[in-house]
Amino acid sequence: MGKGQLVGKPLACMLMASPYNATVTICDIHTENIKNITKSADILIVAIGKALYVNDDLVKSGVIVIDVGINRLPPNIVNGNSSIVGDVDYSVYEKCKYYTPVPAGVGLLTVSSLAFNAVNASILQQDLPPLNLSKLIRQNYSVEKVEKIIATSQRHSDQIVKIENKKKLNLLLFSSAYNGMTQRIRNELLRFGHKVSFQIADSDDTMRSAFAQHKPDLIICPTLMKAIPEDIYTKVKCLIVHPGIKGDKGPSSLDWAIIDKKDEWGVTVLEADKEMDAGAIWASENFLVPKDITKTHLYNSHAINTASKLVLECVEKFQLNNFKPEPLNYANASVKGRLHETIKQSHFNRQINWEIDTTEIILRKIRAADSQPGVKAEIDLNGTKITRFLYDAHNEKTINQDLMVYPGKVLAKRDEAICIATKNGAFWVSQLRSPKTQMRPYPFKLPATIQLSKLSENIPVINPKQTLTTPTLDTFQEISFELFDSYGILHFNFYNGAMSTSQCERLLKAIKQCQKMPIKGLIFAGSANNWSNGINLNVIQHADNPSIEGWNNIKAINEVVKEIIKLKNIITVAAVQANAGAGGVYLALATDFSFVKPGVVLNPHYKNMGLYGSELHTYTASKRINMFMLKQIKENAKPLLAVEAIEIGLFDKLIQQKQANPEQSFLDSVKGFMDIAIADTTKFTKFIKNKQDICMRDELAKSLDEYEKHELEEMHKDFFENRNNFHEKRWAFITKSPFTLTNK
Repeated sequence: MGKGQLVGKPLACMLMASPYNATVTICDIHTENIKNITKSADILIVAIGKALYVNDDLVKSGVIVIDVGINRLPPNIVNGNSSIVGDVDYSVYEKCKYYTPVPAGVGLLTVSSLAFNAVNASILQQDLPPLNLSKLIRQNYSVEKVEKIIATSQRHSDQIVKIENKKKLNLLLFSSAYNGMTQRIRNELLRFGHKVSFQIADSDDTMRSAFAQHKPDLIICPTLMKAIPEDIYTKVKCLIVHPGIKGDKGPSSLDWAIIDKKDEWGVTVLEADKEMDAGAIWASENFLVPKDITKTHLYNSHAINTASKLVLECVEKFQLNNFKPEPLNYANASVKGRLHETIKQSHFNRQINWEIDTTEIILRKIRAADSQPGVKAEIDLNGTKITRFLYDAHNEKTINQDLMVYPGKVLAKRDEAICIATKNGAFWVSQLRSPKTQMRPYPFKLPATIQLSKLSENIPVINPKQTLTTPTLDTFQEISFELFDSYGILHFNFYNGAMSTSQCERLLKAIKQCQKMPIKGLIFAGSANNWSNGINLNVIQHADNPSIEGWNNIKAINEVVKEIIKLKNIITVAAVQANAGAGGVYLALATDFSFVKPGVVLNPHYKNMGLYGSELHTYTASKRINMFMLKQIKENAKPLLAVEAIEIGLFDKLIQQKQANPEQSFLDSVKGFMDIAIADTTKFTKFIKNKQDICMRDELAKSLDEYEKHELEEMHKDFFENRNNFHEKRWAFITKSPFTLTNK
């Protein structure tokens, strides 16, 4: 396609000549019945100079597409940068056997060919034999060498990591779970060029086997619930990441920090020793503990950020070969920790005594037991007393005092949470779990009213939130809204980032309410502890028909995504403050600008759960990265650091303000971005016009409904045909049990 003097005509002549002897058809945008011609092509070379002209309707499946076009879209409203695109729309990539993206496709070959020709010209001037390009490529650019080049040129913190003379280490991670801390530390170490292997530390034999197989220089244990065998730590250095201050020993460290109302806590990295948490100290650093924080939030933010920093420091110390760790000495003034008592389920801090415990004490107990094991309590439902484990507690100061009859009584419900009276007030819990029984050996958490089922029917609904309210700590809120002059922030805090069908419906309603406000911009902020992990697997598992509930859930979250995409008269921004996974990652990409907080770990894939995925990801992600990269991300099913997601173009780069409070700094930086984006009326109007034009062009090329239809067709097979064992994988994930095809 294209008859230009630089590409179209000379290339056609070259392809028709020996040794190719190809049958070549030349056409351009003026050719009649062009679709019939292009759809017959095995190889389609496009050089017409018209941005994104060739869509998926013009090509056949399995085609090879070479995009020579280069076009510049209108400048970005904030930084004035333009987007570079080719003549081929991203939708074509789905049907291609091979394709060249724009940028980073033909242009790279143009530059390299120019350089090669310049070198050859110099050689010929000296009467020397010219280089053979194909032979040179085969000899010097094997797959192995290219992979090595990529691996050794990874950037860290937006700067090139210089390959120094320090030995790159063979590291082995032992962890009781492949959780956020383990993923973060693993990826950080890989970015420094180290070889990193990982093993779940579920038994001594498993650890011994991994040790023998990988022969590591150093073992690092980010999250370890089991002692390392002596025959391992006496042979190789083993560093334990302990979420406590110097001298802190024993389990439930963060639990005690919250229960004891510590203003300051920390992370310590120490050597493995016969006694748990008693080895020599390699590094330690403290952080401030925010008031009313939950254990999960404290771990996912302050503890992980500090642990990641300290592990990198310890690896550097290990490379020096002369570092001497600090022996644990309780006589040292800097050692302020102690040996903790194990908090068993029978411990008074894991149960509620309605006659003694105040609201403040109950809230602190539940926050310290989040997300495991929860706090056991007997609650009263209109005279019926039942035992449940309580999670996700919120204070209540707005309820009518006349409703508070006696402690332990369930007073009200709202948005699937329940409000319970105490001796001096009331509080909300959003999640409940039933005790283990022989009939139910694997109980799991559920939204409170769903867990109570028919028992919740007669609980009165109190203060239903019909309109958006501002954030407050005086009552339970899943969704709230802040207005700042000409833009707003929509906060949503769904437990563990799981979004059920009803929660998606409430979020959709909130977005529609925002549209009625006089705003130029809208920031989707999630919460400091949760962004989104997509559909709610626990609610799906609990349903009478999980396939139908899963289907309803994915369609509900898709409605949220489509509503965000259709916000064509305002600037939309995602501020991802916490870890996100699966559809939650792609929810963020529905906005015009997607920013992610440094340190966040993203898992933008569905494969491990046996799902194809939806949330319109084939539309939103393909506008940021090419389809080949999207397929690789989904297929590899590996975590991405925030910086890595920015480097590949999945998320946008944000210049972050530096403040004393890092939790607030990121959101303030996003607000600063929005202030600039809407300040200049002319630029804002131009951006909105360009946005609307692009949306119209996209819709004409391939509608959102078509993207969704394709995704839902695939998801239907996963839900109803169970082609990739979604139901078994979901059960294994929820119950923390090994995956087998016999799980029910």
